[in-house]
Amino acid sequence: MKFQPKPLSAKMPLRLPTHVAIRLVLLVVTVNSGWLLASDRSWETAMSAGEVTYEQCNFLAAESYLRKAADQTMTFELSDARLWQTLDALAQVYGGEGKYERAEEAERRALIMEKVWLGSEHPMVASSLDHLGCCTWRTRAGTRKLSPC
Repeated sequence: MKFQPKPLSAKMPLRLPTHVAIRLVLLVVTVNSGWLLASDRSWETAMSAGEVTYEQCNFLAAESYLRKAADQTMTFELSDARLWQTLDALAQVYGGEGKYERAEEAERRALIMEKVWLGSEHPMVASSLDHLGCCTWRTRAGTRKLSPC
């Protein structure tokens, strides 16, 4: 027996047969999963490029790549470690550029997330505290640039 659609009225809600509804749900889940995987790859690519250009002391390019990675994190869950990893990497770049207020702000945000997810005794938290201290000291002292190069 074929499905016979009834004429739509303003009072009657649209009802799809179960097999059609299931196919639509599967299609939506598949499309969304593909988009999320593409988003993951975009984040990884941007982070890798940012790290490489930072190591080459090309801070402007590193900042650009890491901002792209930060844009990708807007779709991630709040519990995703990539959020604080991105902020931490941006803080390092800002410090290399001499933008200590921005570095301090990014490091503080990353530090809050690191403490929640890693615990206050974790070595990454200690490293972030050290970097935050350097940025804060340089901001207060008015030192021009903290660069690894």
